[in-house]
Amino acid sequence: MKQKNESDTQDNLVAEDNNQLLFASAVTMFETAITDEEVNEALKQIYELAENNNPKAQNFMGWLYYEGERVQQDYKKAFTLFSKSAQSQYTDALFMLGVMYNKGQGINKDEARGFHYFKLAADKGDEYALFNIGIHYYNGYGIKKDLQKAFEYFHLAAQQGIANAQLNVGFLYHYGQGVEQNYEEAARWYEKAIKQGKEEAAFKLALITPKLHKAG
Repeated sequence: MKQKNESDTQDNLVAEDNNQLLFASAVTMFETAITDEEVNEALKQIYELAENNNPKAQNFMGWLYYEGERVQQDYKKAFTLFSKSAQSQYTDALFMLGVMYNKGQGINKDEARGFHYFKLAADKGDEYALFNIGIHYYNGYGIKKDLQKAFEYFHLAAQQGIANAQLNVGFLYHYGQGVEQNYEEAARWYEKAIKQGKEEAAFKLALITPKLHKAG
């Protein structure tokens, strides 16, 4: 019985590898397609993989329907496909469900459910989900407002290089929201955001520069 179980496991791993190779090949075909026939063939292959519960294919097709790329934009179809992919805990799909619940796209708007899916994606390491959790806590979207938790999640996202999170961390240090006021730390994070093109951070940095000189 043990040998049979080990054999079944090996077969499943091989099948999974083949499944992912087929998906990668179909995506390459789609991205390099020139004619409509090539596009349609690639979409057919990706759709078949999605129908066979390939979470990457389900997410990919969901994104096409969400953006209206090469297919008619359809939020309901996008939501359905992201939901199927999310059943396999596919991170990108979890994140997109958070987006769609927040915006009421293809489903009734539900900020609490949006937070739930952002949290699932954040727990799997998605930096944009971390940022969006910060937004939820800062504004009280679907949950109780909590500036300390907002700072915590903005800071986590900022450490992973998200420019808007860096700006927000600087802002919270600047005004002492959710964290003790600290102009030096505010300046440090504003400077990081400036390097990524956030013009608002330059304006904010100019506001605290005289206070930094005074403190020095």
